[in-house]
Amino acid sequence: MTHAHRARSALAATAVLLAIPPASAYTLTSSPGFTTTTAGAVTFATFDGSTPVDPLYATISGGIANGGNDPGAGGNWLGASGQSGPGLVDIVFTGYHSYFGLYWGANDGPLNAIELFDNTTSLGTLVGTTGAPNSYWNITAGSSPAFNRIQLSVPGCCFEVDNLAVAAVPEPMSAVLMGLGIATLGVWRRRRRF
Repeated sequence: MTHAHRARSALAATAVLLAIPPASAYTLTSSPGFTTTTAGAVTFATFDGSTPVDPLYATISGGIANGGNDPGAGGNWLGASGQSGPGLVDIVFTGYHSYFGLYWGANDGPLNAIELFDNTTSLGTLVGTTGAPNSYWNITAGSSPAFNRIQLSVPGCCFEVDNLAVAAVPEPMSAVLMGLGIATLGVWRRRRRF
């Protein structure tokens, strides 16, 4: 594989974030497979079985549930596609997250939009990459604000997703307790030396 070919492949696997200040950047990258491989992430919606969406993590409204012919991932899937106009899926989480993953079965480039929110305040919009293959996609907040709502939208057809996953932002109290534990360990080790 030539250097130029690797560079084009890397560009094809990354989408562009719009409407976010340069200091804040969400990343959208692809990974092999049909489910998340991100450590700590939980798949909360497979659109299969008696609980297609785990209510402990989110509620989903809009879109069109489809069954049986999910290309590659198997089972049922969700289409944000509008039959006679724009399609919209609204995902409202029960907490804040710094990671969201989805199997993206029909990546129709900039026609597919993923908008991240803090309640009703838009944090930015990610768009698809024209010609990207069906694959698993990962949105990571990094140092950008955590989100508790996502909207998937398309002006017509098609935006098909499956195997949605999230990873929660550590609660502030957990971070404080962890910091206190580390500080206590440091004091204890220092006293043992004397």
